[in-house]
Amino acid sequence: MKIKNISVKPICIGDASLLPGDTAEVGDTFADAVGFYISMGLMQEVQEKKTRGKAKAGQEPDSDAPAEAES
Repeated sequence: MKIKNISVKPICIGDASLLPGDTAEVGDTFADAVGFYISMGLMQEVQEKKTRGKAKAGQEPDSDAPAEAES
């Protein structure tokens, strides 16, 4: 699981040392410790952002860039 230190002090879990604002990947064996830190408000679990798929054919691009001029 991916965690983030939201406290003002360093936190160590297993081999991961997290300074304030740092994120790290820790194994599921540390779930109890991570749960404790989350309940204390010192850490949060980071959820992965879902990426958007490729634009379907026929859709306009999201860009504000002008289309290429025809010759």
